Formats: sequence, C-alpha cells, structure tokens
Amino acid sequence: LPAVMHHFPLVECFPAVRLVIGAGGYNLTHEARALGIPAFTEPRRRKYDDQGSRARQASCFSGLDDLWPRLIAEMEKPISKLRAYENGAADAASRIVELI
Repeated sequence: LPAVMHHFPLVECFPAVRLVIGAGGYNLTHEARALGIPAFTEPRRRKYDDQGSRARQASCFSGLDDLWPRLIAEMEKPISKLRAYENGAADAASRIVELI
C-alpha cells in the first residue's frame, strides 16, 4: 500500500496533481478550480453547506454513475500547464507588521 502523506495546506501539492478526487468541500473545490485541475467530487450532505451546488458551479464532475469512464477520459488528456501555488501568508504578515 502507498504511504499516507499528511500535508497542510494541501493546495501546495496540487501543482504535481493531474486529477483531484474528494468530497465537495469549499477548499478542495475552489483550490482545484483555481489551479485548473480536473476534480471528481462526491458531495456530502451538510447542514450548512451545499457541496453539490458548489461542485456543479465549479464544473467538477460528480456522482458514481459514470465514474470510471470519466476518470479514464480525464487521465488520458494531456497534462495542462498548472500555475504554481504561492502561499502569501508570511508576506502578508510582514506587510501588516510594517504598517503597525
């Protein structure tokens, strides 16, 4: 079995990813979309979060009906050039300190 990797924030790993598979949560959906990575999501029922609607708006594909054919089709596409993710938190904190 492959090793399990824990990394936060996960978006820093996305430039090396061809396809994202996960729930339809806010971060996963929007980060994949921002970097142009195709995403398969299985939206979960949440009391205060409409994951299904978010996945549809983000053009993610979801549902198990045609999972394998769509996954294979996505994996056969050429790898698109992905934008690198830069975490601007440290730079933002430095700028705030300069203003204080």
